[in-house]
Amino acid sequence: MLGEAYGAFEVSLETAAVRGLRINTRKGDADAIYAALTDEVGTLAKIPFAKDGYTFAAEHIGSSPLHHAGAIYVQEPAAMAPVAAVDVQPDWWVADLCASPGGKSTQIAAQLSEEGFLLSNEYTRSRVSTLCGNLERMGVRRGVVTSMDVPSLSELYEACFDLVVVDAPCSGEGMFRKNPDAVNEWSETSPAFCADRQYGILKAAAKMVKAGGRLIYSTCTFAPEENEWQVARFLAENEDFSLVAPNKAVTAVSADGIAGGLPEEDGFAPAPFVLSEEQAKLCRRFYPHVFDGEGQFVAVMERGEGGEPALCKDASSPLSKEERSAVEAFLKEALTPDAVKSLTPKLRSRNGMVFVHPDLPVPGKGVYAAGVNLGSVTKGRLVPHHQFFSAYGDCFRNRIDLAPNDRALAAYLHGDTIPADFTGWGVVSVCGAAIGATKDCVDRAGVLLDAGVDFLVMDSAHGHSQNILNRLYAVKNAFPECQIIGGNIATGEAALDLIKAGADAIKVGIGPGSICTTRVVAGIGVPQVTAICDAAEVADKYNIPVIADG
Repeated sequence: MLGEAYGAFEVSLETAAVRGLRINTRKGDADAIYAALTDEVGTLAKIPFAKDGYTFAAEHIGSSPLHHAGAIYVQEPAAMAPVAAVDVQPDWWVADLCASPGGKSTQIAAQLSEEGFLLSNEYTRSRVSTLCGNLERMGVRRGVVTSMDVPSLSELYEACFDLVVVDAPCSGEGMFRKNPDAVNEWSETSPAFCADRQYGILKAAAKMVKAGGRLIYSTCTFAPEENEWQVARFLAENEDFSLVAPNKAVTAVSADGIAGGLPEEDGFAPAPFVLSEEQAKLCRRFYPHVFDGEGQFVAVMERGEGGEPALCKDASSPLSKEERSAVEAFLKEALTPDAVKSLTPKLRSRNGMVFVHPDLPVPGKGVYAAGVNLGSVTKGRLVPHHQFFSAYGDCFRNRIDLAPNDRALAAYLHGDTIPADFTGWGVVSVCGAAIGATKDCVDRAGVLLDAGVDFLVMDSAHGHSQNILNRLYAVKNAFPECQIIGGNIATGEAALDLIKAGADAIKVGIGPGSICTTRVVAGIGVPQVTAICDAAEVADKYNIPVIADG
């Protein structure tokens, strides 16, 4: 296949795999995110064909607050090529049919406006939660996640998509350098086995493309059985489709596809379907010795005449009176007036959850996520879902924007709360990208108690602080029957202050041992037996139990 270039290809397999990421321009301040990234990971090298795509060399980027906030998505550089092969328009309807873990779906979503729509499907159900998590983290608004076989899905959405992406499950030969497990999983029968499955997906996917729409077929393998020969068979059996040239930026850093079959004199069987030289030049192959990335195959096909569009019946319901009352109260308190006006007409109910409808019919089966989950109504109160804060964080009245290196942000990601100078719900963000929610502690306590918790815990690494004492007093004053555990402390004086603030039990333990994180990081701590004795001496006078924690 490579001829004289095989030597360079073989050498490239011995070099380290390249890492890539994309900045999420639909969430946060792109310039601020870029600046923060350079501080965190060093030099970023632009990927020539990928909008907001860069290569980098740092490790552990997944633990970055920017990653948690959905400000970036880590993706192998060549894997960005299929979506970059076409100019996705803001108002397109797009279907990504083999979507998990979500790299291509989130790449598409970043280019869609409030008029666009994204359907992300993943047949393997064990992989759907990862897909949903990444779409939620990246703040995707107008989308539906399904887990269905593509033939069944194509019956629900016929001839209605401007772009359909089939990043087909394959033998993975292009991942050998990056993923050693791909080598162990490969066998001589893998390409033929994968090719049969791929063609069934591709054939069904074609039904979903509207007249004039595009169909992208891609794999991360080098086997022509799964690539050019697959495309050749599809074109022979679907005369309303034809190959079109990918974007020039993708063509410039890739190699032509393979025309014809493999040499029969070398023992290869004749290929039943092959591409002409002209057709092969429209297909693109990514090799690690040609482009600084892993193996990838990309073909873009356009549909001429198409069938009549047909959509399934929407399975969502109008809000009940209780749901509408609770939701309207939440939105009025939390969002700006313009956001309330825009979102209220789009609210629907499905399986006990209130969601922002994506304006495309939501099927009654196989759906794992639809639009943006606003939350559920319990005892007349809306319990909001994290996805709503991630997707609509820029619509909240109250926002706390923190720098990526802010200690308060690190503490927040480990479960601590961030003090707020406002009442009600607000959003915590980094570089403008919403990472989660914050709320006045009294309101939060009310939500938890309505949900049926038996007691509350106010737990901080340093529980003898004015912030903890104030919050403990406020919650106890609002809910005097609620049992509250306060901590963590290490002295009798701290025990007395917590008890006076309203604690029904106290937790003791600040750097109690040599390997405790508090002692390792902060260099402080009190031996646990001493701390327990001091706290218990005070607590015993008030009949308050002491919990040894640490």
